[in-house]
Amino acid sequence: MFIWIDEPEIVYVVGIKSGFSTLNDTANVILTLIGEESSIERTLLTCDTDNKPFHSGQHDTFYIPSNRLGKVRSISWLKIF
Repeated sequence: MFIWIDEPEIVYVVGIKSGFSTLNDTANVILTLIGEESSIERTLLTCDTDNKPFHSGQHDTFYIPSNRLGKVRSISWLKIF
């Protein structure tokens, strides 16, 4: 007999608006979310659309499936050129 607890998956929606700097072009961005119950470590943000994310002045939305984090305590990101 096997017993398991299957936690429902939650989708976190992250919106990012890029600045208007001349340095803002498409980039790879890695996101980390730290919650009270769990964390999402080093997730590469990608879009499902044909538009490339992180163009100057552009608003991008990302959907990140995860187990429950609880209250989000920290968000950090790293831009990789």
